[in-house]
Amino acid sequence: AAMANLYTADWHLLFNEEDAALTAYKRSYEVLSYAGRQSDELDQFFATPSVLPVHDFYGSLAAASTYGQEAQIDLSELHSIQHHDTSGVADHAQLFYAEWGPSFPYTSSPDPVTHMFSTVRDATLFSFDISGVMELRQIVPGADLVRERDDMRRYFYVTGLGLLDQLRSIQLAQAPFDLEGAAMANLYTADWHLLFNEEDAALTAYKRSYEELSYAGRQSDELDQFFATPSVLPMHDFYGSLAAASTYGQGAQIDMSELYSIQRYDPSDVADHAQLFYAEWGPSFPYTSSPDPVTHMFSAVRNATLFSFDISGVMEMTRFISRKQVRTVAQPLNINLVQPSPVSPEFREQMIARLEQLQFRPRLNAGRPVEASATLIYLSAAPNP
Repeated sequence: AAMANLYTADWHLLFNEEDAALTAYKRSYEVLSYAGRQSDELDQFFATPSVLPVHDFYGSLAAASTYGQEAQIDLSELHSIQHHDTSGVADHAQLFYAEWGPSFPYTSSPDPVTHMFSTVRDATLFSFDISGVMELRQIVPGADLVRERDDMRRYFYVTGLGLLDQLRSIQLAQAPFDLEGAAMANLYTADWHLLFNEEDAALTAYKRSYEELSYAGRQSDELDQFFATPSVLPMHDFYGSLAAASTYGQGAQIDMSELYSIQRYDPSDVADHAQLFYAEWGPSFPYTSSPDPVTHMFSAVRNATLFSFDISGVMEMTRFISRKQVRTVAQPLNINLVQPSPVSPEFREQMIARLEQLQFRPRLNAGRPVEASATLIYLSAAPNP
């Protein structure tokens, strides 16, 4: 069973599911220890990396240790023919890869390689390092090579969906099952789809969440009141009920009268607008919202910018060249920088660009996004000029 888990870890890694692979590798090691394998056996076996995939399943450590023995490379033969000094790589793990055929160079041959270097001109010898765990998008330590941003976004998107699905499963596994908690998990899933520009999936999940909350006994007036106010995404905490989620952001309510008294702004102009708040995490992370409750509010009002704008519902648009129809959801429209005033054109453009980077949960009517008007206090980490 532990060996099966080892192959599962390899499988995760083949599909760039690094976090799942790390968990499975650790679990495999632990279960092999429980199965009676000594630490020196484990250290010896795991000291050598392998080229993936391993084509055959070995149900024991002893059997797996024989993998690739028939494909051992005679470095002395390579030395004699190619004048390569093998002493510099004597302590390196010795790996082997054979292409399946001219048409499949990126697929390893599943057949035992017996001819080895009968045709040495077909062989290429590499010396290299294999990294352990590396953070962010870097591929090679100390180099500028990184994974494609789209690949990493897709990885984060799929990983997040898996975690949200687990969260929903936990709610439904309770006795009695928590339908409201499952519906809230679906609401956060809709938000997650929207953060990654998966609008169609988001629309389906928002509608399903609304319906499930109704099935869970929430009244239409409760739902209408809760979904009447859009939100800045992402939501940092999970709330398993409508009542708990309704308290979100209360610690960050903005005293508009204070803003008025200091900046001569009449709050009655936007009295019917949803009141939103965004605080940058720090000067180096302006596009990441602070996960900490903001209690000091406008102790430094010079850092605050007040916007008035609309948040769209569902907008259909047709691309000019491809004629393909695309949907956008919860886009900021008609942006007006209200305070501070006056400001330079450069500062206005900079702050509007930052607002346009934010993403929102839309106002929902019966589970479908509709347009809403909002004001937003944007708290910069660095003082406004």
